[in-house]
Amino acid sequence: MAQKNAETALNGLTSTSQTAIWNVWAYVTAVVINLFEQILDIFKTDVEAMIAVGQSPTKGWWQDRVLKFQYSATDPQVVQLTDYAPQYPVINTVLRIVTRCAIKQSATKTVVIKVAKGISPALAPLTVTELSALSDYINVIQPAGISVTAISQEADRGEVQAEIFYSGQYVEAVVKAAVIAAIEQYFIDASFSLTVGGIVYINGSTMKPGLIDYIQAVPGVIDVELTMFRVRDFGDPYGSGTIVTTKYETTAGYIVAEDEVSHTPNDTITMTLSTNG
Repeated sequence: MAQKNAETALNGLTSTSQTAIWNVWAYVTAVVINLFEQILDIFKTDVEAMIAVGQSPTKGWWQDRVLKFQYSATDPQVVQLTDYAPQYPVINTVLRIVTRCAIKQSATKTVVIKVAKGISPALAPLTVTELSALSDYINVIQPAGISVTAISQEADRGEVQAEIFYSGQYVEAVVKAAVIAAIEQYFIDASFSLTVGGIVYINGSTMKPGLIDYIQAVPGVIDVELTMFRVRDFGDPYGSGTIVTTKYETTAGYIVAEDEVSHTPNDTITMTLSTNG
């Protein structure tokens, strides 16, 4: 409309009726442009998705291929090369046991693939036999010149000690339960994420929200004072592990709340009524 008003030759088009021919044409043109832009956005998303899982061994490519791994204890699933492309003779999605996968590159340029099976939050490591079959599958599909290691183990344990300041307009027990749920949800979201690769952050960003971001988003929370965040491997005794100050790359690729007696989130999260809200 601004462009139309800038054209002196169109000064005669002054009708305010929505059914005026010039108004109809302006509306039709605007709708067509808008729909075309939406189509371009969808096309762009489709293209980017195809690139992410294309033949180039990107993180997206590896994750896509590992999630398509098939396993059966009674019916061997053997990958075959068809026109140099590895694939199963019969695609059976029911046999795809890997449900979560994180891809990392180690300091030695080795691609590290961390996997688990099951559905969050009840994720579990693959059995020795399943992991062996996955490793053989990876050896077949991996591009030449690339070193790859697959691991699958119990989730890391994260202990969060924090003082939560909450508004008096809310019920303490309800806010605390929501805070614990937010911590557990953050661990689920950070685990195996292709964006962060199983790394947990204390303070995040727009693209990578952190633990404190999740807690602060809980209704009723005024402020958070994180006194300690410690992560340990599942097999390590309680009290060992790493005190996290900024971020931590989980060993297993996924993390759950500390389950040691007397050190669960319900034990280590304290609630304080805020005097400022």
